[in-house]
Amino acid sequence: MITRMKITKHNLKDVLECLGYTVIPEYKFCRDRKFRADWLVTKEDERICATNNICTQKQHSKKHRLGCPEAFMCSFNEKNIAKNGVLIEYEGIIAPQQNTAPFTRHTTIKGYTKDTEKYNTMTKLGYRCLRYTAKNVGDVVGDLEEVFGISRVKTT
Repeated sequence: MITRMKITKHNLKDVLECLGYTVIPEYKFCRDRKFRADWLVTKEDERICATNNICTQKQHSKKHRLGCPEAFMCSFNEKNIAKNGVLIEYEGIIAPQQNTAPFTRHTTIKGYTKDTEKYNTMTKLGYRCLRYTAKNVGDVVGDLEEVFGISRVKTT
């Protein structure tokens, strides 16, 4: 019996992988800056290589038949990753808890400005980015299906 599971920041990667997506946490999308996205997600028929490149299963198999010296080594550039993947950002805006700071980095002007620089850099490099909070992270599966043009058959 399949039950409906609540998606949270802590189980998002596992949920997406169970649905067949390839998920890379803390993906460094810009070589010139220390910016990282919370996750990079690609479709089922693609694999992320150790060099942070994307290849289809057919291209990956061909590389290995040619004796590629490193596992998953492929020669794709960042524009291919941006075109085929989606960056996921989880916004850490949370209510303060007892014995913690009254705000998070995301709620300060300096932190928020850094985030806008990061999102602008993503856009300039051609990446698609979906942003979520604790309130709407459950929408991620439907949003990814829409972005990737995947329709899953729903059973009753």
